[in-house]
Amino acid sequence: DHTPAMPARAQSNTGKRGFVNFSFQACDHESLPFPDESFYLATCGSAFHHFPKPALVLSEMVRVICPGGTIALTDIITSEDEQKAALHNRLENMRDSSHTRSLSLSELVTMFEAAGLHDIQTRTLPSPRELEEWFAISHTSSEIADLVRKEFIASIRDDAAGLSVYQVGEVVHFC
Repeated sequence: DHTPAMPARAQSNTGKRGFVNFSFQACDHESLPFPDESFYLATCGSAFHHFPKPALVLSEMVRVICPGGTIALTDIITSEDEQKAALHNRLENMRDSSHTRSLSLSELVTMFEAAGLHDIQTRTLPSPRELEEWFAISHTSSEIADLVRKEFIASIRDDAAGLSVYQVGEVVHFC
């Protein structure tokens, strides 16, 4: 991870679970400080949408993986529809300025193939969330939250952002 807080949290969590053969460190994700073919597993969780150059990050992950190793990626994906993806990413950027761009599943698969990876397996899982919870995660200001909320509600009729937005009473949900 690029920030020291996340590796410290990961180390603590693995220790609590009794895992002893893990280590974590903060480093530049575009230039990993490890020799080629150092690991059997490289993971990236919920971060690709923050990287300005996700293909470069992936190439570094590929570089440090041993032959036969595994790369596992968890991240949000956006719609295959360019207009829906554009609105989704614009709303993400309004809420969280560290968001760069969510990729569609086909873009991610193409990126993995271009990096020379084979036997690419994908699985998508819905991740239902309340809009207010989403705002709290990034400490979105009330002014921005009001603007984004209005756009979310306006997108319900035709799923304009590709996020399956729905409303129960006053509570806005999406996944």
